[in-house]
Amino acid sequence: MANPNLLELTSITGQLAKETVSTSGPILCTAPSNGIIKVVSLYIANTSAATHSFNVYVFNPLVGTSYMARNLDLPPETSIQVISKDAPVYLPEGQSLRLFASANSVIDAVCSFEVMS
Repeated sequence: MANPNLLELTSITGQLAKETVSTSGPILCTAPSNGIIKVVSLYIANTSAATHSFNVYVFNPLVGTSYMARNLDLPPETSIQVISKDAPVYLPEGQSLRLFASANSVIDAVCSFEVMS
């Protein structure tokens, strides 16, 4: 896996991923071959009337899972910003940002990112 030199980029494309999170862990974004992703924001919202927990993690096919947020309880009808533009997360080629919730269809995620190659 090779990552591009950020000074030699030929393309930067803004993207938005929206998911209703399940217990099986949807993938929000995956860095493409010969590319890198800069995650600039990630919002998590609890749309139910009960408290639910969620996890956010980076999956690297070579080394496995690294958690950014683990078993965080989110009160009913509230939201939280997990990643902000002040502290972006870079995902090298092949790595992905994933999440899962304690129950199906109660947590929504909105992720803004840039695909760079």
